[in-house]
Amino acid sequence: LLECCARCLVGAPFASLVATGLCFFGVALFCGCGHEALTGTEKLIETYFSKNYQDYEYLINVNTWTTCQSIAAPSKTSASIGTLCADARMYGVLPWNAFPGKVCGSNLLSICKTAEFQMTFHLFIAAFVGAAATLVSL
Repeated sequence: LLECCARCLVGAPFASLVATGLCFFGVALFCGCGHEALTGTEKLIETYFSKNYQDYEYLINVNTWTTCQSIAAPSKTSASIGTLCADARMYGVLPWNAFPGKVCGSNLLSICKTAEFQMTFHLFIAAFVGAAATLVSL
């Protein structure tokens, strides 16, 4: 019985099976995390940048991580905390006439510390990993 199983397993296309599994995993990770990340981004914009739905109707996927890192560690930048801002209008998420459209200083620091912001950032990374896994598997 052991010899029979060994002969059958020798001919199995393990590389193709692994690639197929990796492809399914990558697509699932990209779709799941990408959807949740965009939902979180929409919630952040609605809560902190603009309450008018038409302002962010054409939502794209917004990253203020670098600004948050600068504001969280003021020693890394020469700018004062009050001059550091995240302007969602600059990324094309909101039109230029959206109000307020940008958040600065301590208000931005409080947004950067929210669990929603942290989770959304990491979900975008997971979605990217899913896309990369799918690409590798193909």
